[in-house]
Amino acid sequence: MKIPLVSLSLLFASSILCSQNLTTHRWEDRVILVFGSSAAEKLAQTQFTKLSAKPSDLADRNLVIYQIYDREGKTPEGKSLTTKELKAFRQKFNIAVGTFAVLLIGKDGGVKMKKTEVVEPQLIFDLIDSMPMRQAEMRKKG
Repeated sequence: MKIPLVSLSLLFASSILCSQNLTTHRWEDRVILVFGSSAAEKLAQTQFTKLSAKPSDLADRNLVIYQIYDREGKTPEGKSLTTKELKAFRQKFNIAVGTFAVLLIGKDGGVKMKKTEVVEPQLIFDLIDSMPMRQAEMRKKG
């Protein structure tokens, strides 16, 4: 089966847009991606609110949150994501439009968790705390 060159070019360009965002965090931050249909969607809103209520736990684990919705999105700094960037995130992580999902991306850039229901922050923190890199960070802090 032949895939048109234009389609491959668009897919490659989308992947680059997503990678550019995440590359800025590699080896510095762990990233949580909250996907949903909109910021008003109950699941997405609940997930973001639960995570945002734990700022010291997020900071202690070098966690940043991206909000990725069907027509809008925000970086951890509050900058709006472009339509192309939103599409790129969905393509890279295979998340369909209109779907709720929560992903944890490690400092190495790998997907450490992918869930389609609201996740309690403590579960994410416990998962991170069990990782060798995080254990080394905790030992280093004393």
